[in-house]
Amino acid sequence: MITIKHHPTYERLQNTPYLQHVVYNDRNWDDYYPHLKKHLKVRLFPGFNTAGSRHFFRPSIAGWNLTGVEAVRALSLASKTVVTVERKKLVFLPDRRKEKPSRVDVLPKGTRPAIRDPE
Repeated sequence: MITIKHHPTYERLQNTPYLQHVVYNDRNWDDYYPHLKKHLKVRLFPGFNTAGSRHFFRPSIAGWNLTGVEAVRALSLASKTVVTVERKKLVFLPDRRKEKPSRVDVLPKGTRPAIRDPE
């Protein structure tokens, strides 16, 4: 999820190529932070090797010819973070929305599903 507070920065990210090919396989923030900073040319929060970055899920993504916005959106979804676009700055924070638990129908122990003959 992306919140835009500074439209010129967002528009610049839309026109900025990220990497021709990117693969992050179960990586933490400190692994993709340098790539974001170098290619998007924005300040990033939380900073490199800080306590704030240790609360993100470790994302696994792959992409080809992504724009800056596409890369940020993919990382945001994969790491379960929300991103705020500010003037020459991206702020990543953990997503605090409540998730609904997956519904799993479990049969009581010792029962079998009913099998009906097609008529």
